[in-house]
Amino acid sequence: MRSFTLCLGLAFASLTSIGARAETPIPTRNPVGESTKFKRQPPQTWVALGLREAQRIARAMAIVRTAPYREHFAAISAALSHAEVVWKETGDYPACGAKTMAYVLGREPRIHLCAIVMRHPDFGVDALAQTLIHEGAHLAGFRRECDATKLEIAAVRFVTDGLAYRNAYMPGCGLR
Repeated sequence: MRSFTLCLGLAFASLTSIGARAETPIPTRNPVGESTKFKRQPPQTWVALGLREAQRIARAMAIVRTAPYREHFAAISAALSHAEVVWKETGDYPACGAKTMAYVLGREPRIHLCAIVMRHPDFGVDALAQTLIHEGAHLAGFRRECDATKLEIAAVRFVTDGLAYRNAYMPGCGLR
């Protein structure tokens, strides 16, 4: 198992087993000026770039949005600052299904990236950042998938030029 940790000394909260799922991939965009092709970068570099972009988006939302968004995204930013992002070099985690992209467990500040994310050649930094914001929302205390998805969509649409992919929870949450 490989991991990448970025800690800035902020507090976090965590929940039970929760995961992000992909529905329909849409063309990836490149908000950080890096190649969106995973295979062109070592996994550690790609994950670091995705985590940095997710934190940038969450911080921007904490500054520019009104309450309660400000507080929500400050909590997400803090959670991401303490999160350890882990993945397996080979194989996959038992909790990763065919559409599960990432998940968090219990109170542990660890985001598990599934093989679908790590091995997909077109899953870019922007798509990883979107996934990490969703998982960061769970770590910040937003347990329900619809709540995490709403925050994910609000952040990505407000700060970047749009969603990198359509989250599979969107239809069930009444979101487009």
